[in-house]
Parts: sequence; structure tokens; C-alpha cells
Amino acid sequence: MGKRGRHEADRGRHEADRGRHEADRGRHEA
Repeated sequence: MGKRGRHEADRGRHEADRGRHEADRGRHEA
């Protein structure tokens, strides 16, 4: 169960990284 929890945390962090990348691209577009 702890292993799955860590996987969930990694996925959440990946989502955050993607969101930041989207923001960077949006700023570049502007």
C-alpha cells in the first residue's frame, strides 16, 4: 500500500510539472 501511495505522489508531482510547463509555454506564446 505504501508503494502505491508513493506512486500516487509521483503522479501528482508529474501533473504539477506538466502544469508548470503549460504555463511556461503560455508565457512564451504571449
